[in-house]
Amino acid sequence: LSSLSTAPPKSLPGMRLTQEQMDKLGIFQNSYLWPEEQKFAVHVLLNNEFALAWDKSEKGCFWDDYFPPIIIPTIEHVPWAHHQPPIPPDIKEVIKLIKSKIASSVYEPS
Repeated sequence: LSSLSTAPPKSLPGMRLTQEQMDKLGIFQNSYLWPEEQKFAVHVLLNNEFALAWDKSEKGCFWDDYFPPIIIPTIEHVPWAHHQPPIPPDIKEVIKLIKSKIASSVYEPS
């Protein structure tokens, strides 16, 4: 973690934490925080802004250095025989959803 200053600088929008996102968070509309605490909260968020994901495309994965991948052991087997269900008419939407999951590293190709 990066070190924090006891006197946070004037906050400028970052790359991910934009002014629009700060407005949605409502930090400066919060009456429970003093003005210096509001500045400090924004300072902490800006120091760690790449840990924030505002949509699924910004979502990432843990680095293998910190959390090694989990390998689930399986036993070789013959799968049950079953018929392929009919392909739904909205298959293009399903394909688009799967591609977006692969792009955001939620799914990985096997």
